[in-house]
Amino acid sequence: MRNQFILAAIKVLEKNQPRKSMTSMEITRTALELGLLKSAGKTPERTMNAQLNQDIKRNGDKSAFEKVGRSTFKFR
Repeated sequence: MRNQFILAAIKVLEKNQPRKSMTSMEITRTALELGLLKSAGKTPERTMNAQLNQDIKRNGDKSAFEKVGRSTFKFR
């Protein structure tokens, strides 16, 4: 089961398809603004970055995400 950060990232990146890639900070800000993510933590963008990296590491080529730069991700 995917967590709220991964689900929010999927929705944000789907909505942002023409641009293709976004930083974890941009993904987090957009998710919070759209109400897709609720976080009581002080650094939700770090959590988002960690969750996206972990998803890529855990799922490899089967991950929905690809890291294209420092803290920058896009759909595969």
